[in-house]
Order: sequence, then C-alpha cells, then structure tokens
Amino acid sequence: MMFSSNCTANELTRRVQDELGYANSPDRSFFYGVLNDCLARLYTEVIAEKRRLTANAKNGKANLAAVTPPENCAPIREQDVCAAWNGDRQLRFLPSSMFSLGGKGYYTVEDGCLCLGDPEDGETLEIAVILRPLPFGEENGNTPIPFPDEFISLLACRMRGEALRLSGEDGEAAKWLGEYNALLDEFKLWLAAVRAGRKG
Repeated sequence: MMFSSNCTANELTRRVQDELGYANSPDRSFFYGVLNDCLARLYTEVIAEKRRLTANAKNGKANLAAVTPPENCAPIREQDVCAAWNGDRQLRFLPSSMFSLGGKGYYTVEDGCLCLGDPEDGETLEIAVILRPLPFGEENGNTPIPFPDEFISLLACRMRGEALRLSGEDGEAAKWLGEYNALLDEFKLWLAAVRAGRKG
C-alpha cells in the first residue's frame, strides 16, 4: 500500500528548519537525504508491500532497470526482488555464490539482472518486488510525502535528530531519535490494525 499525505517534502523541511531555529541548519538537500533514507527503510522493512510485475528475459537475463515500476514508485533494485515465476511455476532462488549449482527452475539476482539457471525457463517472467517511493529532490519537493498524515511527525523526529547529530548536539539528537523509535512502534501497531481491517 502506497500511502499519501497532505504534507509536501518542502513543507516538512521548512517546519523542521523553523523548529531547529538556528542559522546554520543543514540545507534542504540534507533533509531530502534523511527523508529519502527514512522512507526507503520504512517501505522496505516495515510496510513491505509486494507487487507482481512483468520482466522480460533475453538469453536467461532480465534487466531490472527495464522493469516498469508502478506510478510514483522508485526503480526496481536487486534487493527489491522477492520471488519469480515462469507462468504458474515459481522459480527457486539461489544466492549468486551457489548459482552454478542450479539449473532449470532456479534464479539469482546480480549485476542489476534477474538471471535464470536455464534460459528455457522463459522470456516473460513475473517477479514479486517490494515497492519504494520515488526519492525527493528539488524537482519534486512540492509533491506530497507518501506516508500517513497521522505519522508525519515520525519523519520529522528523524529529520530533527539527524540534523542535531550532524551539528554535534548528541544529547538533543538522542532525544529526537528516541522519539522516532517510539513513534515507529506506534506506526507498526497502526499498520497491523489497518491490514487486519482490510482483510476483514
């Protein structure tokens, strides 16, 4: 599930900079970096929404950069791939270090490609990937943050904490990063309740 909010990246950055209240606050690119890292981790490790996408293989390799992600999602990386299918048959994953032992029915992911143990396993594959939002930068800073409004403060705490840590204010940084962790626990409970409600 890709969330949405009523707060843009630039609005949140301005709010955090105003709250920090000192002239040498990091620039917007620093806050974009913290926000992007935080969202990528939340979507990968906590939200972990999986989607099946089509990948085209040639000579047993499917270039992940050529796989079209859903709208407003980041390009697919090796670590985003969770599973692969040839038609109804699920292929089995092998780490690249063991891939030479594989063959028909096996795949690995390396060098930006999904590699088949046997090219006959198909030219059109389905792959399951974990979705991440597009990263923020100057060109899309006025885009709403893909996170629930109820938990935008979680992102703000992380941004404050990292800015304070950068400036050497470790005590204050620890306070805000501790608040981030407490809100993260609340977010996990909220997310579980939302998912349970959608199943019911």
